[in-house]
Amino acid sequence: MTIFDMEKDDLLRLSDTQLEELLARLAEAEVAANGHSPAWVSWSGSINAPDGGIDIHVQIPVAQLNTGFLERADTILQAKKHSMPNGAITKEMTTNGVLTATISEQASKGGSYIIVSLNDDCSPTMMKDHLAAMRNAVKDDTCGSNIHLDFYDRSKLIQWLRQHPCHAVGQGKARSGILRLAAIRGLEQSTTRCHRYSYFCPWSDD
Repeated sequence: MTIFDMEKDDLLRLSDTQLEELLARLAEAEVAANGHSPAWVSWSGSINAPDGGIDIHVQIPVAQLNTGFLERADTILQAKKHSMPNGAITKEMTTNGVLTATISEQASKGGSYIIVSLNDDCSPTMMKDHLAAMRNAVKDDTCGSNIHLDFYDRSKLIQWLRQHPCHAVGQGKARSGILRLAAIRGLEQSTTRCHRYSYFCPWSDD
């Protein structure tokens, strides 16, 4: 099995922790592929660690960045395994109707805030509604118009993953339905050409 054989629904087997790690590694790969050190990407590494509403934080010391998947040099990625209907989006971004301090700070910096929902696979209309809910959450903030907002569903996630196949989700014990994150040290025998910050990912059903 290769990354190109994967279906987007295969990602549903990821745990919360695996999803967060996958997003962090994708962010690192995206940053490195655009000429910056992956050291500018930080993440908790533990789903239980207090994160202040930040799962993955990209903070590159440049004035502008737009890779297609990361549109601002300062970007927060919030990983959600479960579905995020509009009400859940509002609850995630606000407290008692007020934008959370973390997102308000992103707005003041002109940064980006992206919710990544593994369980959602949106139609264009659904995506439009989700983005409208996000914009509604920031509309009363002083700097609300400055922030870049986006919502990545399962289809967007598999699209991003296919740009960095060395960070693919390996399917060991495929028949048992157990997915593991296969991002290990680079090996010379890799059949995939990866940039220097990527990892060799062996695919095996052993």
